[in-house]
Amino acid sequence: YNTNAKDAAVIAACGLATTCAITPTGYLHVRVVWKPDPAASVAVAAGVDGTGDGQIQSDFGLACGAVGCSNSINVAAGRYTVYALPREGSYFAGWSGDAASCGTARTCEITVGESPLSISATFEPGVKLTVSMAGYVGNAYVGFDPSYGFACTTECTFWYGPGTSVRLYTREFNGYSRASNFLFWSGVPGCGTGDDCVITFGSSN
Repeated sequence: YNTNAKDAAVIAACGLATTCAITPTGYLHVRVVWKPDPAASVAVAAGVDGTGDGQIQSDFGLACGAVGCSNSINVAAGRYTVYALPREGSYFAGWSGDAASCGTARTCEITVGESPLSISATFEPGVKLTVSMAGYVGNAYVGFDPSYGFACTTECTFWYGPGTSVRLYTREFNGYSRASNFLFWSGVPGCGTGDDCVITFGSSN
């Protein structure tokens, strides 16, 4: 746009005023710049606890990368998501602080209002579960409940807390015709040929 120099000067003179009255004398292109109000932002602090290993990530820039770390960031009021990500050999034991209501869900939505928030994730050493699929797999997969965030299609390793019960199930991906038949589970007493298999973890892999 070829903004008239006189109009440009009038607009610039408005500065930070929330209203700006002008009488255009030519083609006009107005650019309004918005910036966060520091006074309206709220501190959100995160920490990682426990004797295991893991990290916190988020969709608003807050991260805490290892057990013992502590970090804080200022954000505007709103709803945000934080993620607890255990590393190999550990499981996520739960949220505390202002995220305690999310329990052991690895994805947690928090609401930032007028008061500062403090959240913490705890990671502990886990019990190893290895799942492998043998024979002609076709379009089948093994799923998990509680979900681990993805399905297993070849060989997968997961870590759970002692005493945790997990339901494994075999299914076909949606939209695909059945290309293989499930035969049986092995390595887990009592599961046999049923599509579902429930495991309760002790202290050994």
